Order: sequence, then C-alpha cells, then structure tokens
Amino acid sequence: MKSVNRRLVLLLAAVFFLTVLPLRSSAADQPPVSLQRAIEIAKLNFKIPESYTQFTSEFSDHENFPTWSLSWRSKDGSGGSFRVEVSADTGEITGMDFYQPDDSTNFAVRIPSYSIDEAARISESFLQRIVPGRMKELRPVSPIKQSENTYHSLNEYVFYWQRVVNNIPVQGERAVVRVNKFNGTVVSYQLNCTTSQFPSSSRVITAAQAEKAFKDMGMFELQYLVPPPYRPLNQDDAAEPQLVYRLTHKSGGMIDANTGKPFIVPPGHYLQGLDIYMGAAGMAEKRAALMDQAAKVELSPEEQEEIIKHANLLTQQEACQVVFEWIPAARDMSLRNAHLEAVYGQPQDRVWILSFTKKDAQGKDHRVYVRLDAASGEILSFSYSYPRDSFTKEKIKSPEVLEKTARDFLQRLQPEKSKYIRLDPYNENHSDPDDQSPIRYFYFNRLVNNIPVPNHGISVALDSISGEIIEYELYWPDLKFPAPTGIMNTTRAVASYLEQQPLTLSYCILTSDRGTKEVHLVYIPWSDYDSGPYMMLDARTGKLLDWNGRPLPEPPAAEAFNDIDGIPGQREINILGQMGFFGEYGNSFKPNQPITLVSFLRALILARQGDKGVYELDDAEILKQAKFYGWLREDLPANTALNRATAGRIIIRYLDLERVARLQNIYLNHYDDIDKNDSFVGYAAILKGYKIMEGEGSKFRPSAVVSRADAAGFIFRMSKVDLK
Repeated sequence: MKSVNRRLVLLLAAVFFLTVLPLRSSAADQPPVSLQRAIEIAKLNFKIPESYTQFTSEFSDHENFPTWSLSWRSKDGSGGSFRVEVSADTGEITGMDFYQPDDSTNFAVRIPSYSIDEAARISESFLQRIVPGRMKELRPVSPIKQSENTYHSLNEYVFYWQRVVNNIPVQGERAVVRVNKFNGTVVSYQLNCTTSQFPSSSRVITAAQAEKAFKDMGMFELQYLVPPPYRPLNQDDAAEPQLVYRLTHKSGGMIDANTGKPFIVPPGHYLQGLDIYMGAAGMAEKRAALMDQAAKVELSPEEQEEIIKHANLLTQQEACQVVFEWIPAARDMSLRNAHLEAVYGQPQDRVWILSFTKKDAQGKDHRVYVRLDAASGEILSFSYSYPRDSFTKEKIKSPEVLEKTARDFLQRLQPEKSKYIRLDPYNENHSDPDDQSPIRYFYFNRLVNNIPVPNHGISVALDSISGEIIEYELYWPDLKFPAPTGIMNTTRAVASYLEQQPLTLSYCILTSDRGTKEVHLVYIPWSDYDSGPYMMLDARTGKLLDWNGRPLPEPPAAEAFNDIDGIPGQREINILGQMGFFGEYGNSFKPNQPITLVSFLRALILARQGDKGVYELDDAEILKQAKFYGWLREDLPANTALNRATAGRIIIRYLDLERVARLQNIYLNHYDDIDKNDSFVGYAAILKGYKIMEGEGSKFRPSAVVSRADAAGFIFRMSKVDLK
C-alpha cells in the first residue's frame, strides 16, 4: 500500500471546508448602523472642537443593545475630550460627555452665570433637538428637589427626565442631562429607554387598595438611629441617637399592583435603577457594616508602661489571662504581638491588641487575635482561625443548636448585655453555610428601652461542624438615648410617610443575575427627591430622613425672593438667592435696606466655603472667621451699616489684592472725592478696573451706605474676576 502524503491530504481537506462552508460575510457582521453612519450622526448633532483630532471608536453589545462609542480628544491629551454613544440598531444618540479642564476655580467667587431655571430650559431644548421622538415619553423631574443641585462645589446642574408610558413612570428608565453652571454648555447626557413591551394596567388595584395593603402589612418598626460617627474629634461631636420609624418590611413598601400583596424582590434579582431594593439579601435597604470601629492611636512601650501605672489599667500579663479564660486555644500559642492603643477621639479609653500564633504538626498556622478594654477587661472582639478539613453539609449542626450555643456563650461572656439583645430579623446571613466554608454568623441587635438599635450589638460566628465560637465582635458605645416619649404612633407615622411619598403606580423592571428581564406593575412609595424613595422618618416630627438622620432640605422656590420683581439686578439676585445668599429674612430680600457688616461678611464666607450652614453661625463667629481670613482688620460692631469704602477694602482683601492696592503713585485717581494721596486710590482703581464697584461720573461716594441690592451686585460681579 502506498504511503499517504499527509500534507496533501490536509491541503485538500482545507479546500473542501472552504468550499462547502461559506465564509462569514463581513457585511453580515455589520450592524444596521455602520461606524461611518454613526460618525455622521454624531457630527451632524454636535460641534466637535477642531483641536480634538485624535479619534477612536469602540463597539459593544451589552444585553443585546449594540452601541458605537466615538471619542475625540486633543493629541496631547490636555485639552479635554468629547464622547458620543450611538445605537448601532437605530442610530439614536444615547450618550454624550464633553470634558474640558475646569477654569472656574480661577474665579474669585464661584457663582453660576445661569440660574437653574435657565439651565432647565437649555436641557429641554437639547433633548428636543437630539431625541425629538422621545419627548412625548419624557417628563421633567423637579430639579430643585435634587440634592446635587444644592452643592455649590459642583460645576453642573443635573436634570432628570423620567420615562412615562401609558401615563405610568418606568422606574430606572430616563434621560439625564448635565448643564455647566458657568457657560450654559450641555456637558453630559445619558438616555436609558430600552424596554419596549409593557403589561396592561387595565386590571390593577386602585391606589386606595394599595394603600390599605401597605398599612395592613406592618411595614414600619420604631428604632433608634445612631448616625455614622465619622470619627469625631471629641466626645461632644459624637452623633446623638434619635428615634425613627424605619421601613423594614422585605418588600421595601412595594405592593404588587395585580395581587395587592407585598412585592418582594427574589434572591438573585434586582430592580433596574432602584438599587435601594436588594433582592440578593432579601433586604429593603443598603445596610451599613455592623461593627464600624473608630481608628486607633498606637502607643510606644514606654508610653504604655507609664499609662498603665497611672490609669489603673490591666497589665499585658493580666490581659493575656483574660484571653486564656475565654479562648482556651490561645494558651498553647505564642504571643506574637501586644500593644496598647488609645482610641482616636476618646483619649480616655485604652484598648489592648493581642495576637497569638502557633504551627501544628503539619506546619499549618493557628491564630488568635483579640481586642479588649484595658480598663475593664471586657473583650471587644476576637477571631480564631485554624486549618479546616473539607466538609459536607450533612455534618453541620442545625441552626437552632448553633443559635443556642451562641446565646449560651453570650450569657457567660456578657451576662448583662445579653439581656438586651435580639437576633436581627432583617439579616438573612443566618442561612445555611455555603459549600466553601462551614462558618455560620449570628447578628444580635442591641435593645434600649426595648427598642432596637440597628448596627449596634454583637456578632458571633461559629464553626457549624464543631460548634466552636471562632469570631466575636461587640459594638456597644456608651451613648445617651432619648426616652421614647412624645413620639407619634405607628398609624400616624405610616400616614405621614405616605403623605410625603404616596404610593405611585409604576413599571418596575426585574432583572436576574442571568440578564433576563420582566416588567411588573408595582405601587411604590415615591417622591421626586433625588429620584428615589426614603425609608425612614423622624418619630417625633414625621419628616422624612436620609440614611444619616438628616431631614430632607426644603426645596428652594423658583423665585428665591418675593420682593425683587422689576428691580435692577433681579436675575443676579435670584441666582444668589437660589444658592442660599442673603437668607437672613427668609423669602424677603429687602433690597433697599442698608447691608450690615456681618451680613456682607456672611455672604463672603458662603462664597468662599460654599456651605449654607454659615447662616446658622452667630455674629461673633462670623466676625472671627472674617478676621481669620484677613478680610476684616477694623474693630466694628456686627450691625454696622456698611459704607462703600469699607466694603471696597473688604472686597480687595477677599481678592488678596491689598498689597497691590496699597502701592503708591502708580494708580490714576478717577474720582474727585478721593484725595490723590489717600491710600484708597489704589483700591478704587482696582474695583473700577474689575467693574466690581464703580462711581457715578467723577464721584466714588466712599461714605455712602451700601444697600443689600448693591452688595448682591458686588458679589455677583466678583464672580467674573479671573485670578489666574
């Protein structure tokens, strides 16, 4: 038999496959909208800066929504960038970002050149031009209710446009437009309107029926809220507990519009655009870490010895004996590290940090780590890690047995505190251990006046096979809790909650981890504040609270003041009012009233710091801060009626131009009511040059009293001063 030419056979086989199996056509790979067409769409709708000559493109197909992403930038990368996203299916523009280096920080005062109303009109005009066919489905959300628009440090206003289909909002689908406050340019745009099929709402229950179901389900629980500590510098700065009603039901307050029952997000799912509803953990809120510990300050051995001597603290040996009593495994280990720490912000408190280790016969590590109060010997936390063999779920002990073991341990270790705890009913981490680890966790809430304190309490972890306690942590700060008196009952709390966030029929898009989507009709507590529901309210006032216990800010009126119609500078004064300036008299501006020294300084501090809390400071603190900044050198009473000369000096100091202003014989004196040898000549010249404060013809009128309208004009014109 002749030998076979292997190379010839392979060549013939390749020819056969190329002949029988047609090559995938490059045309077939092309989406309906080609790259060239996407570029044309982008350039027809946007003016790309000529200096942006570096072009790149990307194609993506996420969840069956193919998109072209087009980017232009300057070659050296210093001049910013322009990015446009175009649907490769429809040619619809779905995104845009225009980044330019921020030069607004060069200005003396960061005051928007555009009011929020003017910027809102710009955003609407932009959408009408870019996606005119979508406008019938997009409803503007009140921009004054978005917290982002109250932050003066941000360069843009943000405008949300909610998608509405069949007169029902589609949660998670909307357009977002950002407009630069200083130049009126649209700098960012995103459109998410991908769902096309919606169920009929013809058979849904009424809002009244949904409200009854909501009230009947016991959605709320009275709790103590302790805002996050943010590591206070001293005890007086620590946040005080407050009584709140928190929406704790697993549904997060959602009612299925078809069945009238609570709508609970199943595990492994989430609601598009509604991150607050988390199905994976079966919880209605994002939970903070249970044991948020304060930072520590480490002490040297010499400092430790001196402190132990004078503060009656446990010695290192005594601390180790406490550890051996509760964690016997540590007796056979070597002490590897021990140090005494002062708790940051609580210098009177000391903590021993001890770590023990050993290697077993197989050379594997065993470790114990402990934190304990150096004064009382109370164990604050410990962990015990050791090698574990593989296990099967058949070997694990039942949840009831493990919970009893945990409770018995706490009754021995914390006999008093264990009387005031409950197993956290909203934490589902008590479920069976996974296949990777045999550890089971139990979280116990602290109870005060029989009211739970979430995120305070004790956590215990057990080896579910041996039943051994392997982790323990205590978070039980010494705080003064208010008595539960003068609070509204649950019925009134629920009514107050629904008054502020009425149940709103919505399309909600339930998405699984696998990417499948279902559209559900749901009644959801809703308001336009920050485009999301709030989950708790003050138990005394009934006002909605954010996660830190702060009440929602009152939205500013579209017209900040009610007494400025028709006066010169009305637009500028209104912009300042929306930012919080000149709020001493509420919604009255009192334009013709003389400005007092402290009112003017208060406005300048707001201009510098951007914090409206300046209007909560007393007059003495305002004068103190102004002197600290170097704006005020004169000793004047807070209520002094400000004249033009004093106001001018303060402005020049604010601009850090006083040394220049005091230079002699270099300035032209424009005014005949200022002596040519007066040191104020330079101040007046600079004020005139920057068009902040000008005279009337040849008169500066240095002693004339400044009105509140004049002062507002000075501050607004200061925002045009470029200091670079």
